[in-house]
Amino acid sequence: MDRLQEGAEATVDLDSTNHNYLKKAFDLLRDPFRRFITVHSPDWIIHDLVNLWMAEIALEMGLPYVAFSPATVAFLGITKPEDDPP
Repeated sequence: MDRLQEGAEATVDLDSTNHNYLKKAFDLLRDPFRRFITVHSPDWIIHDLVNLWMAEIALEMGLPYVAFSPATVAFLGITKPEDDPP
């Protein structure tokens, strides 16, 4: 990423005005992750809710997955868009 500073691995490594660059860089991992999963055939995927594309890939490949969230179930139930994976 052009604007992502060297060594930035988490939002704590950046000031808040640059968080979007970390997200863009992370989203570039979607296709490499899909290839990794295809080659290594895991039994299941564990991820956090920051990267919902991992759940999409798990669903596409028929893999069970677990998504962790610091939010409560009630909050997630209220805010979950209808087209998101279950």
